[in-house]
Amino acid sequence: MDFKIRYLLKTIKEIKNTDEKVLLVGEVQNPTENSFFLSDDTGRVEIFSEEIIESKKIMRVFCSITEGQLKLDFFQDLSGADLNTSKKVGELYKRVGV
Repeated sequence: MDFKIRYLLKTIKEIKNTDEKVLLVGEVQNPTENSFFLSDDTGRVEIFSEEIIESKKIMRVFCSITEGQLKLDFFQDLSGADLNTSKKVGELYKRVGV
């Protein structure tokens, strides 16, 4: 079993074609039956999903990237969380390489 592939915390602007799994935090916009848009301070991206996610919710989404499309693997509702603290923790993780 290979546990090397993990979800990398990124902003939407930082997503690269070579990424396989990403972790994003943002606001859900324009949900439909099979996708929704996630928006953060750096941009907006469409995420394909079998789940119907409520609009305007703040979410942490774990996505796989296949053929340039983001597919939702699972999510965490962060609507009650302090996003400034979350952003600072994310920056610290990146600084130390975690």
